[in-house]
Amino acid sequence: MLQIYLFGALQIVCNQKPVPESAWHTRQARQLLKILLTRRGKIVPRDHLIDLLWPEADPAKAATTLRTAVNALRNILEPDRPPYTPSTFIVAHAPGYKFRFTDAVWVDALAFEGLLDRAARAETCAREQELLREAIALYRDDYLSEDPYAEWALPERERLRERYLNALTRMAECHAAEGNYEQAIAYLRRALARDPGREPTYRMLMRYHLQLGNTVAALKAFEQLRTYLAEELGADPSPQTLALHQSILNGQLDWQPAPPPT
Repeated sequence: MLQIYLFGALQIVCNQKPVPESAWHTRQARQLLKILLTRRGKIVPRDHLIDLLWPEADPAKAATTLRTAVNALRNILEPDRPPYTPSTFIVAHAPGYKFRFTDAVWVDALAFEGLLDRAARAETCAREQELLREAIALYRDDYLSEDPYAEWALPERERLRERYLNALTRMAECHAAEGNYEQAIAYLRRALARDPGREPTYRMLMRYHLQLGNTVAALKAFEQLRTYLAEELGADPSPQTLALHQSILNGQLDWQPAPPPT
């Protein structure tokens, strides 16, 4: 049984025993696993792996080093595998290698997306919130955040982060629909902590503060957004956000959230 954690730093639990850092004799074997997992079971050509892991190396020497890294990775994931027997997880498949996902493999990123997909199909608001809560709990940090400059990880990191932020926003909407604005605001602030320039989230935050009768907090949220946009992007809030701000100043806002699903 393999448990693989990809949110934050890579962690492997093999048969309920965490794989220690000392087990990774080479950094390349660890990076190889990350790349194969990121490709979600697709074949990664040998030449592409060599370009990613040893871009400056002699191709012939790099090919040998790749085979060594593959063997080391197989031994880490399957320490009891008899010699010369096929690997269960790291599979050679022309023109390269792939990671085989079996019933013996649990990956936090895959579980996270599965929960979100089930939440989107939930028939009741309570069930949707339960599934969203489980998914959010799995997101310890951004996908492979220990590799912030790895271009091969960037698209997956951004995609999963967006799903996480949407889950937080959806949880806020569910709580607001039930009249629980304080909890809704807490979820929005978690989203803004991860992406402080998320303007639609600020508009939701402003409205929820107003529902609590806290005009000062709503205006403060606007000022936080305006300051961030000016300092980080050299930009102003959108016309939609400016209009909401002016409505608050004029005391003209009359807004209610949609009722929760039955």
